[in-house]
Amino acid sequence: MSDALFMTEVTQPILIKDGALFFGTCPNGAALDGSDAGVGLFYRDTRYHRCYELTLGGRNPPVLMSSAARGTQAIHQLTNDEIVQTDGSPLALQSFGLRLDRTVAGDRLELADRIEIRNFALKPIRFELAVTVDALFGHIFELRGAKPTSRCPLRPVSSGLALDNPLLPVGVVSGSVTPAEERAA
Repeated sequence: MSDALFMTEVTQPILIKDGALFFGTCPNGAALDGSDAGVGLFYRDTRYHRCYELTLGGRNPPVLMSSAARGTQAIHQLTNDEIVQTDGSPLALQSFGLRLDRTVAGDRLELADRIEIRNFALKPIRFELAVTVDALFGHIFELRGAKPTSRCPLRPVSSGLALDNPLLPVGVVSGSVTPAEERAA
């Protein structure tokens, strides 16, 4: 038997759900593509977000506590790692606390985040906080390894791309959205 210390992180995903809308994340609130934990934003049988990541100073924040005890709301208590401030000076470990409150509302098909930061340092601090969100529509069976059976085609329209059948998952659709009052004119 080896004398080497063996450590592995054993964590459960944080899952919030309201009706057919649910969001699964890692304990730090991230939903990273490629994770085998089945994380992301799902509605019925389709995943809409494949990546949702919050970084502080370019680094993933250490987790102090995570809970989804309320069912439709998750609370993630995070802190900072040793990072470099925007002025180039170092910021010590646990100089501030970050609370991420995340809520899903199935009736409105809404995911809402509220971020609260508390400075524990004795002076003002400046750092980069980045939120990365990436959407890629994927059927839940495809995410589990099944071969896709059909894709609905994209067709060009004046404001970007349109789906011929918006009920089937396809891929990222980009373009600008025209306000209703401009479309009516």
